[in-house]
Amino acid sequence: MNLHLETIPPCPVAKMGRTGPYGAENAALMEKMKSWARLHSLMGADSVLYAIAWDNPQTTQPEDCRYDVCLVLPQGLLPPDGDMTLGRIAGGRYAVAVLPHTPEGVAEGWDQLFPALSQLGVQPDPSRPILERYAARMIQSHQCELCVPIL
Repeated sequence: MNLHLETIPPCPVAKMGRTGPYGAENAALMEKMKSWARLHSLMGADSVLYAIAWDNPQTTQPEDCRYDVCLVLPQGLLPPDGDMTLGRIAGGRYAVAVLPHTPEGVAEGWDQLFPALSQLGVQPDPSRPILERYAARMIQSHQCELCVPIL
């Protein structure tokens, strides 16, 4: 597994979310975010999207699972319409795994992630959510990242 440590800076984001079982609806929400970003000329070569699955589906009822998609905004830019809310990625230290952006690649990444963290000698920070990061430069090469907050 390609895993490295990184400090992610805090950043303002436009976000939209949903509550319900994880699955196809999450992918649809991400597509809605990308369409919104293109419509407002906010998708470019340096764009970064985050997805946050707030709840563990093994311990949370499917209908109560929360999912947000976020677009990093240039400093001072407010989302221009009511579909979005303004939020913030808190930033901090993360272990970042680079994965193939395929269902199989992401599933395999999740399976290998926590053993790889142990091998690195780092502990996850349970007070912050795991981030899925989709940088435009990586999407073009069919890759994404899982960013695990660490202590």
